[in-house]
Amino acid sequence: GRLAAEEWLKFAVKKIAGRKDVAAPSFRDLKSRGMITLFDTTEEKRVLGWSPCADAAKFRARAIEIHAPPKL
Repeated sequence: GRLAAEEWLKFAVKKIAGRKDVAAPSFRDLKSRGMITLFDTTEEKRVLGWSPCADAAKFRARAIEIHAPPKL
């Protein structure tokens, strides 16, 4: 797919640029990059009373802006 095409393109660019230490992407490597592991965290969310913040503005305020230096 797209990931494999990108990796082969990067490989080709490096070879054209003259790098000799570049190995071609292996099928095994490309295949393993697409693996997605799913974790069921339902119980942890229930026990901790946690739910993700769906509001982007609230998320920024709580996770990012709180760490910004105070405005003068």
